[in-house]
Amino acid sequence: MSPVTWVLAALVLLAAGPLLLAASPSAGGLAARYPGDVGLEKDPAVIFAENFETGNLDRWDGGYGRDRAHVVHEPRDVHSGTSALQWVLPKGDSGGNIAKWLQPGYDTLYARVYWKLGEDWNVAAMHGWGISAAAPGINVPGDAGKRADGRNKFCAILDSPHTNLSCYVYHPEQKSQYGDHFKSGARLEPGRWYCVEVMQKANTPGRRDGELALWLDGKEVGRWKELRLRDVPELKLNKVVLTLYIHQNDRGDNRCCYDDLVVATEYIGPQGPLMTPGQK
Repeated sequence: MSPVTWVLAALVLLAAGPLLLAASPSAGGLAARYPGDVGLEKDPAVIFAENFETGNLDRWDGGYGRDRAHVVHEPRDVHSGTSALQWVLPKGDSGGNIAKWLQPGYDTLYARVYWKLGEDWNVAAMHGWGISAAAPGINVPGDAGKRADGRNKFCAILDSPHTNLSCYVYHPEQKSQYGDHFKSGARLEPGRWYCVEVMQKANTPGRRDGELALWLDGKEVGRWKELRLRDVPELKLNKVVLTLYIHQNDRGDNRCCYDDLVVATEYIGPQGPLMTPGQK
């Protein structure tokens, strides 16, 4: 190839590069297509989205201890927009959760939320938020100590964000009666917002092709494959919870905030900046 031909080929590639990138909207996840998450809730892959801008929890189906949860508007406690959810647990109060059922259930789910631990966070052991599959009459993340049997439940609940961000998993091959911890080694610094995303893929019954993955600020920090999570096809992922449960809340008052939750069938990724008029 002559030098002139090389130059012409390079110019063509340089010109085509941005077009090729633009033609691949999934490269940065769903959120990359919707700056500031504006319109994201209408994407066909999105099952549920909650930014708390309504000022209430009317879209949530249940939970317990909901009086500890408040929609707040203080700018330091809001990730985007004007509102966020804050859990406030006085010393001695173990906590609660809010839950959203996702019908009819899904074989694979991604859930992303912005999460901030309080500046004065002082916790030993806790449960955070996550996704789960529950058969009728089964409570997840409740029913602690009731083993997963392949037919009743499986879950991925995020724990210990301040020491070793982990997925707390109930599954048929769990080693502990109270589930297993899949540890990422990552940690959240109190007082700062983080984008945390979890993915759980149910296995094909009879095969070990289940999967679990975890991202922090868009960086994958853990992936676990060849999992057996269920033995029957009707057991599907059907619930998301936003929780603050502290096993022994005896160190003082604690709080955390959640904002910009999205649940989808595809990778979501971090929220992109919302452009102001005149920006390109």
